[in-house]
Amino acid sequence: VLLFVSAECPCSRGYDERIAALARDYRALGVRFLAINSGREPERAIREHARKAGYAFPILRDPKSEVAQRLGAQLTPEVFILD
Repeated sequence: VLLFVSAECPCSRGYDERIAALARDYRALGVRFLAINSGREPERAIREHARKAGYAFPILRDPKSEVAQRLGAQLTPEVFILD
């Protein structure tokens, strides 16, 4: 599961608890989560957001939105399921 998230977007933050729970629940089934932050948010803010949200998966930075553009991601949170 590839997620586009934001440390600053209230809508994205509103889903933090649910995203963290889904990642926990599906880990046992072998589903891996990876988040991407495509904003220009400071790394410190991204790390703090991940800690507070309870994210137990990596969050990568995409400050030029290259990955987001390639996948067509337009909002946060936006989810892509890859197999």
